[in-house]
Amino acid sequence: MTNREGITSKILIRNLISNSMAKVKGIIQLIGTVGDRNYYMRKGKNVSRKAGGGFDGEAIKTLPSMEKVRNNGTEMGNVSRLVKYFKLGIAPLLFSNKLPELHGRLMSLFLNVKNEDVVAERGQRTFANGAGSVAGRKLLLGYTIAGAKTGFRSLQSQVHFDWATFTLTFRGSSEVLFTFPKGVDAISFQVGVLQLGAGETGCLLTLSETVFITKGGVLPEQLVVPVEEVVTERCLAVVSLHHCKSVGGGYERVALKSGFYFEVVGVS
Repeated sequence: MTNREGITSKILIRNLISNSMAKVKGIIQLIGTVGDRNYYMRKGKNVSRKAGGGFDGEAIKTLPSMEKVRNNGTEMGNVSRLVKYFKLGIAPLLFSNKLPELHGRLMSLFLNVKNEDVVAERGQRTFANGAGSVAGRKLLLGYTIAGAKTGFRSLQSQVHFDWATFTLTFRGSSEVLFTFPKGVDAISFQVGVLQLGAGETGCLLTLSETVFITKGGVLPEQLVVPVEEVVTERCLAVVSLHHCKSVGGGYERVALKSGFYFEVVGVS
C-alpha cells in the first residue's frame, strides 16, 4: 500500500465512523429512533448512530438458531428490572440517583453476578442464585458508589455483619476509617439491609439509627438494623456515609457530589 492509499483509507474509515455515530448538540435530547438514526445516552452524553441491520423481531422470536439470543434477552430483562429496583431502594443513601454511568455500572455488576449462577439453565439464571455463590459474593462485597475524592476508605474489611441478629460490628477506630475535609464537622453513618424484589417499589430498605461521628469521636461497637421479617431469598447489607455540617445544634448533609459513600458489606 502506498502512502497515498493509506491516507485515503484512513479518511474513508473516519467518514464511516462519522456517519455511523455522532454527538447530538442542542437543548432537546432525543432517546429512540427518528428516521434512520438511533438516539441514546452514552457516558452522560446524547449520541446517535445509523439505525438498521441485524435480525428482525420475528426472526429472534421464532428461529431455533436464535434461542441463545432469546435466553440472553430474558436474563437481561430480569437483571434490568432488578437494577431499577436497586436504584430506587438505595436512592435515599446517595447524593443523586442520576450519577454519571451509575446505571451502566450496576448493569455490569448485576449481569456478572447473574452469570455466576451455576444452578439454573441459561435463560433462567438469576442474580439471587449468582449472589449465593463464592464468586458472586466476591463481586458484591466491597462494591462502592461514591463521589470523587471523598476521602472515605473501604469498610468491608473493617466491619462484620451478622445476619442472625442484623448487627454490624466495627473492627477499627474512627481515626483509621474516616478523614474530615475542610468544612466537614461530622460524618453520618448508617447501616441498611436491602431486600431485592420486596415491597411496593421492588426493593425494601431497612435502616439503622444514624450515628454522627466527629473528629476524635468514638464509634459505637455495634449498630443494629431493625429488620422485622426477611421476605426475599437474597439480602444485601450496606453502609451509607455522608459529610455533614453543624446547623442549629444538629447536623445536616453537605450538598456536594463528593460528600457521600455507599458500600456493600454483607450478602445473606
